[in-house]
Amino acid sequence: MLVSTLLTVLYGFASTLPKQPESKMLFYGAMAATATCHSGTGCFLIYGAFWKKPRWMWPWIVLSWSWSVLMLIAAIAGFALLHYNDVNVDDDVNYVISAYILFSAVMYYLASIVNSRRRELMQGQMFSAVKTWNRPATAWSYTRAYSTWRYV
Repeated sequence: MLVSTLLTVLYGFASTLPKQPESKMLFYGAMAATATCHSGTGCFLIYGAFWKKPRWMWPWIVLSWSWSVLMLIAAIAGFALLHYNDVNVDDDVNYVISAYILFSAVMYYLASIVNSRRRELMQGQMFSAVKTWNRPATAWSYTRAYSTWRYV
């Protein structure tokens, strides 16, 4: 969430600078808006993780996957445009493209980790739901042959 907040400030400020092409202003504004949404879904992620509610983790996972794919596409498209148009630019552009690729890989990795935790929570909820099902206590029997609970 800290990185998302910093990106919001960075791109939000960059989008308001005067004497910029309109395409850069739109790109910076879109990045700031996405970072703001990512901060909001980070709150949902924290709530879902602490209260063990996996459905609250889903918005962060979807946004992280989509953001990682879009950042990767933006980096590859920027690299291809710079390479095929033979534009002489500063070395900073190469660092930005590398940072986008690295950030994309990290976001995909983190989304995969959170998704696996969400699945663990869902399996734990399904197990506890079966274990504490509302049935009369005398109606359940445990059989060793099948090692499962069954309704008699």
